[in-house]
Amino acid sequence: MKQLQAEQLAQIQNADVHFGDLTLLVGPQASGKSVFLQLFKLVQDHGPITKTLKRFGYSYDQGPDTDGDPLLTLMFGEGMGAIWRQESVVKADGKAVDLSGLRKGNGKDQESVFFIPAQRVLTLDQGRPRNFDSFAALDPFVVKSFSEHLRQLMEKGLGGKDNQLFPIKSRLKEVLRDRIDDSIFHGATVTQEVHDLKKRIVINVGGATLPYMAWSAGQREFMPLLFSLYWLMPSAGTPRRKGVDWVVISTHSPLLLEAVWAIRMLQSNQGTGAYQKGLQALKASDRSQIKPGNTRLCLGSADIDSLDAFTGWPAIRSLLPKAANRPEPPPRWV
Repeated sequence: MKQLQAEQLAQIQNADVHFGDLTLLVGPQASGKSVFLQLFKLVQDHGPITKTLKRFGYSYDQGPDTDGDPLLTLMFGEGMGAIWRQESVVKADGKAVDLSGLRKGNGKDQESVFFIPAQRVLTLDQGRPRNFDSFAALDPFVVKSFSEHLRQLMEKGLGGKDNQLFPIKSRLKEVLRDRIDDSIFHGATVTQEVHDLKKRIVINVGGATLPYMAWSAGQREFMPLLFSLYWLMPSAGTPRRKGVDWVVISTHSPLLLEAVWAIRMLQSNQGTGAYQKGLQALKASDRSQIKPGNTRLCLGSADIDSLDAFTGWPAIRSLLPKAANRPEPPPRWV
Protein backbone atom coordinates (compact mmCIF):
# COMPACT_ATOMS: atom_id res chain seq x y z
CA MET A 1 0.00 0.00 0.00
CA LYS A 2 1.37 3.39 -0.99
CA GLN A 3 -1.52 5.62 0.07
CA LEU A 4 -4.35 5.50 2.62
CA GLN A 5 -7.18 8.02 2.80
CA ALA A 6 -9.85 8.38 5.48
CA GLU A 7 -12.71 10.86 5.80
CA GLN A 8 -15.18 11.26 8.66
CA LEU A 9 -13.72 8.30 10.56
CA ALA A 10 -13.80 8.61 14.37
CA GLN A 11 -12.25 12.05 15.12
CA ILE A 12 -10.49 12.21 11.74
CA GLN A 13 -12.13 14.73 9.42
CA ASN A 14 -9.79 14.11 6.51
CA ALA A 15 -6.53 12.17 6.14
CA ASP A 16 -4.51 11.50 3.01
CA VAL A 17 -1.17 9.84 3.73
CA HIS A 18 1.39 8.74 1.17
CA PHE A 19 3.74 6.17 2.68
CA GLY A 20 7.50 6.08 2.23
CA ASP A 21 10.08 3.76 3.75
CA LEU A 22 9.77 5.88 6.89
CA THR A 23 6.54 7.72 7.69
CA LEU A 24 5.98 9.73 10.87
CA LEU A 25 2.56 10.78 12.17
CA VAL A 26 2.86 13.74 14.52
CA GLY A 27 0.13 15.57 16.38
CA PRO A 28 -1.63 16.30 19.69
CA GLN A 29 -3.30 13.68 21.87
CA ALA A 30 -6.63 12.24 20.66
CA SER A 31 -6.16 13.65 17.16
CA GLY A 32 -6.65 10.27 15.44
CA LYS A 33 -3.08 9.03 14.95
CA SER A 34 -3.65 5.67 16.66
CA VAL A 35 -7.00 5.19 14.91
CA PHE A 36 -5.33 5.82 11.56
CA LEU A 37 -2.50 3.37 12.29
CA GLN A 38 -4.93 0.65 13.36
CA LEU A 39 -7.03 1.35 10.26
CA PHE A 40 -3.89 0.81 8.18
CA LYS A 41 -3.34 -2.52 9.95
CA LEU A 42 -6.96 -3.58 9.39
CA VAL A 43 -6.96 -2.70 5.69
CA GLN A 44 -3.61 -4.39 5.09
CA ASP A 45 -4.16 -7.51 7.23
CA HIS A 46 -7.93 -8.06 7.41
CA GLY A 47 -7.56 -11.66 6.24
CA PRO A 48 -5.19 -12.83 9.00
CA ILE A 49 -7.05 -10.67 11.55
CA THR A 50 -10.43 -12.26 10.89
CA LYS A 51 -8.87 -15.75 10.92
CA THR A 52 -7.18 -15.04 14.26
CA LEU A 53 -10.42 -13.77 15.80
CA LYS A 54 -12.26 -16.91 14.67
CA ARG A 55 -9.48 -19.16 15.96
CA PHE A 56 -9.82 -17.65 19.43
CA GLY A 57 -13.60 -17.97 19.40
CA TYR A 58 -14.63 -14.40 18.65
CA SER A 59 -17.70 -13.54 16.57
CA TYR A 60 -17.98 -10.37 14.54
CA ASP A 61 -21.40 -11.05 13.01
CA GLN A 62 -23.76 -8.10 13.14
CA GLY A 63 -26.73 -8.90 15.38
CA PRO A 64 -29.96 -6.94 16.03
CA ASP A 65 -28.81 -5.91 19.51
CA THR A 66 -25.18 -5.27 18.59
CA ASP A 67 -23.85 -1.86 19.66
CA GLY A 68 -21.81 -0.66 16.69
CA ASP A 69 -19.92 -2.91 14.31
CA PRO A 70 -18.44 -5.98 16.07
CA LEU A 71 -15.36 -6.15 13.83
CA LEU A 72 -14.52 -2.52 14.58
CA THR A 73 -15.04 -3.12 18.30
CA LEU A 74 -12.74 -6.14 18.28
CA MET A 75 -10.15 -4.29 16.22
CA PHE A 76 -10.11 -0.85 17.85
CA GLY A 77 -11.43 -1.71 21.31
CA GLU A 78 -14.50 -1.23 23.44
CA GLY A 79 -16.63 1.80 22.54
CA MET A 80 -15.10 2.12 19.05
CA GLY A 81 -17.67 0.10 17.10
CA ALA A 82 -19.38 3.18 15.66
CA ILE A 83 -16.31 5.05 14.36
CA TRP A 84 -17.04 4.01 10.74
CA ARG A 85 -20.18 5.99 10.02
CA GLN A 86 -22.43 6.11 6.97
CA GLU A 87 -20.58 9.17 5.68
CA SER A 88 -17.13 7.66 6.30
CA VAL A 89 -14.88 7.11 3.30
CA VAL A 90 -11.76 4.92 3.29
CA LYS A 91 -9.55 4.41 0.24
CA ALA A 92 -6.38 2.35 -0.22
CA ASP A 93 -4.26 3.35 -3.21
CA GLY A 94 -7.26 5.25 -4.54
CA LYS A 95 -9.68 2.31 -4.33
CA ALA A 96 -12.67 2.43 -1.99
CA VAL A 97 -12.53 0.09 1.00
CA ASP A 98 -15.83 -1.42 2.11
CA LEU A 99 -16.29 -2.57 5.69
CA SER A 100 -18.27 -5.62 4.59
CA GLY A 101 -15.36 -6.59 2.36
CA LEU A 102 -12.97 -6.47 5.30
CA ARG A 103 -15.14 -8.98 7.18
CA LYS A 104 -14.75 -11.50 4.35
CA GLY A 105 -10.95 -11.59 4.61
CA ASN A 106 -8.51 -11.95 1.74
CA GLY A 107 -7.35 -15.56 2.03
CA LYS A 108 -3.99 -14.66 3.59
CA ASP A 109 -2.75 -16.38 6.76
CA GLN A 110 0.26 -14.32 7.78
CA GLU A 111 0.13 -10.73 8.98
CA SER A 112 2.33 -8.43 6.90
CA VAL A 113 2.20 -5.57 9.42
CA PHE A 114 3.99 -6.01 12.75
CA PHE A 115 2.30 -3.50 15.06
CA ILE A 116 4.11 -2.43 18.25
CA PRO A 117 1.38 -0.71 20.32
CA ALA A 118 1.79 2.17 22.74
CA GLN A 119 0.30 -0.06 25.49
CA ARG A 120 3.09 -2.63 25.01
CA VAL A 121 4.19 -2.59 28.66
CA LEU A 122 0.75 -4.02 29.56
CA THR A 123 1.51 -7.14 27.51
CA LEU A 124 3.99 -8.48 30.07
CA ASP A 125 3.12 -10.45 33.22
CA GLN A 126 6.16 -10.76 35.49
CA GLY A 127 8.19 -9.95 32.39
CA ARG A 128 6.67 -12.72 30.26
CA PRO A 129 4.31 -11.95 27.34
CA ARG A 130 0.65 -12.73 28.00
CA ASN A 131 -1.38 -14.99 25.74
CA PHE A 132 -4.15 -13.70 23.49
CA ASP A 133 -6.96 -15.05 25.68
CA SER A 134 -5.65 -13.44 28.87
CA PHE A 135 -6.78 -9.99 27.73
CA ALA A 136 -10.31 -8.67 28.06
CA ALA A 137 -12.48 -9.62 25.10
CA LEU A 138 -12.82 -6.02 23.93
CA ASP A 139 -9.19 -4.93 24.32
CA PRO A 140 -7.71 -3.67 21.01
CA PHE A 141 -6.63 -6.43 18.62
CA VAL A 142 -3.15 -4.96 18.07
CA VAL A 143 -2.33 -5.30 21.78
CA LYS A 144 -3.45 -8.92 21.96
CA SER A 145 -1.80 -9.87 18.69
CA PHE A 146 1.50 -8.23 19.63
CA SER A 147 1.60 -10.06 22.95
CA GLU A 148 0.70 -13.38 21.33
CA HIS A 149 3.55 -13.06 18.81
CA LEU A 150 6.01 -12.47 21.64
CA ARG A 151 4.56 -15.32 23.72
CA GLN A 152 5.04 -17.75 20.83
CA LEU A 153 8.62 -16.51 20.48
CA MET A 154 9.25 -17.31 24.15
CA GLU A 155 7.61 -20.72 23.90
CA LYS A 156 9.96 -21.74 21.10
CA GLY A 157 12.89 -21.61 23.49
CA LEU A 158 14.20 -18.06 23.39
CA GLY A 159 17.26 -17.92 25.61
CA GLY A 160 18.59 -21.45 25.07
CA LYS A 161 19.68 -23.88 27.75
CA ASP A 162 20.99 -21.20 30.12
CA ASN A 163 17.63 -19.34 29.97
CA GLN A 164 19.48 -16.06 29.39
CA LEU A 165 17.40 -13.50 27.50
CA PHE A 166 19.94 -10.68 27.37
CA PRO A 167 22.56 -10.60 26.15
CA ILE A 168 22.26 -13.47 23.64
CA LYS A 169 25.21 -13.85 21.28
CA SER A 170 23.06 -15.27 18.49
CA ARG A 171 20.65 -12.33 18.66
CA LEU A 172 21.65 -8.88 17.37
CA LYS A 173 25.18 -7.84 16.59
CA GLU A 174 27.64 -7.13 19.36
CA VAL A 175 27.73 -3.38 18.76
CA LEU A 176 23.96 -3.15 19.17
CA ARG A 177 23.96 -5.38 22.25
CA ASP A 178 26.64 -3.17 23.81
CA ARG A 179 24.62 -0.02 23.19
CA ILE A 180 21.50 -1.56 24.72
CA ASP A 181 23.53 -2.67 27.72
CA ASP A 182 25.07 0.80 28.19
CA SER A 183 21.68 2.52 27.98
CA ILE A 184 19.33 0.06 29.70
CA PHE A 185 20.89 -2.82 31.65
CA HIS A 186 24.33 -1.50 32.72
CA GLY A 187 26.06 -4.86 32.92
CA ALA A 188 23.10 -6.83 34.28
CA THR A 189 21.84 -10.00 32.62
CA VAL A 190 18.20 -10.89 31.99
CA THR A 191 17.20 -14.53 32.53
CA GLN A 192 14.21 -16.79 33.08
CA GLU A 193 13.82 -18.75 36.27
CA VAL A 194 11.18 -20.93 37.90
CA HIS A 195 9.64 -19.36 41.01
CA ASP A 196 6.72 -20.96 42.87
CA LEU A 197 6.43 -23.48 40.02
CA LYS A 198 5.99 -20.71 37.43
CA LYS A 199 8.47 -19.16 35.04
CA ARG A 200 9.32 -15.50 35.50
CA ILE A 201 11.90 -13.08 34.10
CA VAL A 202 14.50 -11.57 36.42
CA ILE A 203 17.55 -9.30 36.27
CA ASN A 204 20.80 -10.51 37.78
CA VAL A 205 23.02 -7.66 38.93
CA GLY A 206 25.85 -7.57 41.48
CA GLY A 207 24.97 -11.03 42.77
CA ALA A 208 21.34 -10.05 43.41
CA THR A 209 18.26 -11.34 41.58
CA LEU A 210 15.54 -8.76 41.01
CA PRO A 211 11.99 -9.72 39.96
CA TYR A 212 10.31 -7.82 37.16
CA MET A 213 8.38 -5.39 39.38
CA ALA A 214 11.63 -4.30 41.07
CA TRP A 215 13.20 -3.19 37.80
CA SER A 216 13.45 0.44 36.78
CA ALA A 217 10.56 1.82 34.74
CA GLY A 218 12.84 2.19 31.73
CA GLN A 219 13.93 -1.46 31.91
CA ARG A 220 10.33 -2.68 32.16
CA GLU A 221 9.24 -0.51 29.24
CA PHE A 222 12.17 -1.62 27.10
CA MET A 223 11.58 -5.39 27.39
CA PRO A 224 8.66 -5.50 24.88
CA LEU A 225 10.86 -3.59 22.41
CA LEU A 226 13.72 -6.03 22.96
CA PHE A 227 11.39 -8.98 22.35
CA SER A 228 10.15 -7.15 19.22
CA LEU A 229 13.70 -6.95 17.89
CA TYR A 230 14.14 -10.67 18.60
CA TRP A 231 10.91 -11.43 16.74
CA LEU A 232 11.73 -9.23 13.75
CA MET A 233 15.31 -10.53 13.50
CA PRO A 234 15.07 -14.22 14.46
CA SER A 235 18.82 -14.97 14.62
CA ALA A 236 22.26 -13.60 13.81
CA GLY A 237 22.12 -15.30 10.40
CA THR A 238 18.65 -13.97 9.51
CA PRO A 239 18.39 -10.20 8.99
CA ARG A 240 14.59 -10.06 9.06
CA ARG A 241 11.47 -12.17 9.47
CA LYS A 242 10.00 -13.28 6.18
CA GLY A 243 6.55 -11.99 5.30
CA VAL A 244 6.79 -8.77 7.32
CA ASP A 245 6.48 -5.81 4.97
CA TRP A 246 5.63 -3.10 7.49
CA VAL A 247 6.56 -2.27 11.08
CA VAL A 248 4.32 0.17 12.97
CA ILE A 249 5.55 1.71 16.23
CA SER A 250 3.08 3.71 18.30
CA THR A 251 5.14 5.84 20.67
CA HIS A 252 5.27 9.18 22.47
CA SER A 253 9.06 9.30 22.24
CA PRO A 254 10.55 12.31 20.40
CA LEU A 255 13.60 10.28 19.35
CA LEU A 256 12.21 9.49 15.90
CA LEU A 257 11.65 13.18 15.24
CA GLU A 258 15.21 13.87 16.36
CA ALA A 259 16.47 11.17 13.99
CA VAL A 260 14.62 12.74 11.07
CA TRP A 261 15.96 16.15 12.06
CA ALA A 262 19.49 14.71 12.10
CA ILE A 263 19.01 13.21 8.64
CA ARG A 264 17.77 16.55 7.33
CA MET A 265 20.74 18.38 8.89
CA LEU A 266 23.18 15.92 7.37
CA GLN A 267 21.47 16.36 4.04
CA SER A 268 21.93 20.11 4.32
CA ASN A 269 25.50 20.69 5.44
CA GLN A 270 26.75 18.43 8.22
CA GLY A 271 27.80 15.25 6.42
CA THR A 272 31.04 14.55 4.57
CA GLY A 273 32.29 12.16 1.91
CA ALA A 274 30.29 9.17 0.75
CA TYR A 275 27.84 9.45 3.66
CA GLN A 276 26.94 13.00 2.70
CA LYS A 277 26.60 11.95 -0.95
CA GLY A 278 24.22 9.15 0.00
CA LEU A 279 22.11 11.45 2.16
CA GLN A 280 21.85 14.07 -0.56
CA ALA A 281 20.57 11.40 -2.95
CA LEU A 282 17.53 10.64 -0.81
CA LYS A 283 14.22 11.40 -2.46
CA ALA A 284 12.22 14.36 -1.29
CA SER A 285 9.23 13.38 0.83
CA ASP A 286 5.66 13.56 -0.31
CA ARG A 287 3.58 15.94 1.76
CA SER A 288 0.51 14.48 3.39
CA GLN A 289 -2.15 16.08 5.52
CA ILE A 290 -4.56 14.97 8.19
CA LYS A 291 -7.25 17.17 9.67
CA PRO A 292 -8.82 15.82 12.88
CA GLY A 293 -11.69 18.16 13.62
CA ASN A 294 -10.40 21.71 13.17
CA THR A 295 -6.77 20.81 13.79
CA ARG A 296 -4.50 20.51 10.78
CA LEU A 297 -1.48 18.27 11.06
CA CYS A 298 1.28 17.72 8.54
CA LEU A 299 2.71 14.26 8.10
CA GLY A 300 6.01 13.79 6.33
CA SER A 301 6.86 10.62 4.47
CA ALA A 302 10.35 10.08 3.10
CA ASP A 303 12.01 7.41 1.03
CA ILE A 304 15.08 6.48 3.11
CA ASP A 305 15.87 3.22 1.34
CA SER A 306 19.55 4.19 1.09
CA LEU A 307 19.72 4.41 4.87
CA ASP A 308 17.60 1.38 5.69
CA ALA A 309 19.26 -1.04 8.08
CA PHE A 310 18.28 -4.02 5.96
CA THR A 311 19.77 -2.79 2.68
CA GLY A 312 23.34 -1.98 1.73
CA TRP A 313 24.09 1.13 3.81
CA PRO A 314 27.20 0.15 5.83
CA ALA A 315 26.93 2.73 8.61
CA ILE A 316 23.62 1.30 9.79
CA ARG A 317 23.85 -2.23 8.43
CA SER A 318 26.82 -2.77 10.78
CA LEU A 319 24.39 -2.79 13.72
CA LEU A 320 22.57 -5.88 12.47
CA PRO A 321 23.48 -9.56 11.95
CA LYS A 322 25.20 -10.59 8.75
CA ALA A 323 23.08 -12.51 6.28
CA ALA A 324 24.30 -15.50 4.32
CA ASN A 325 22.52 -14.24 1.23
CA ARG A 326 21.32 -10.88 -0.01
CA PRO A 327 18.36 -9.84 2.19
CA GLU A 328 14.85 -9.35 0.90
CA PRO A 329 13.56 -5.80 0.43
CA PRO A 330 13.25 -4.17 3.86
CA PRO A 331 10.00 -3.71 5.75
CA ARG A 332 8.63 -0.20 5.88
CA TRP A 333 8.27 1.67 9.16
CA VAL A 334 5.33 3.76 10.28
